[in-house]
Amino acid sequence: MRKTLIILSFLLASLPMHAQFIFENLRWEDGLSAKEVRCLYRDDDGYLWIGTSNGLNRFDGAVVLQYKNTRHLNSLYINAIQPLNTDSLLIGCRLGVRVFNKKTGAFTTDNRFAAVNNEIISSI
Repeated sequence: MRKTLIILSFLLASLPMHAQFIFENLRWEDGLSAKEVRCLYRDDDGYLWIGTSNGLNRFDGAVVLQYKNTRHLNSLYINAIQPLNTDSLLIGCRLGVRVFNKKTGAFTTDNRFAAVNNEIISSI
């Protein structure tokens, strides 16, 4: 039995591997809104959402789009990203929770999360 397992191991090890791993480094120079990345989230559409100390970024595999602070919100130091529904993301910031609309690119506040306004949200 042991001899069979050893032979099987050698046979499997000699088979060609077809998996390909691609790793890409994203830097501030590539279009990130800050050098400090705080969190990552991959949505069902395949986008990688990157929370930084200066806003939200979306990476589609080729281009980084930045979504930064708007005139109504003071801080977008992003610590956490979670889906709310298919069109929105919950964004945990230094000053509470924001809702990001993926279609419009707008950040809003939501009364459902008023209890944590001005609180540091480190995870959702």
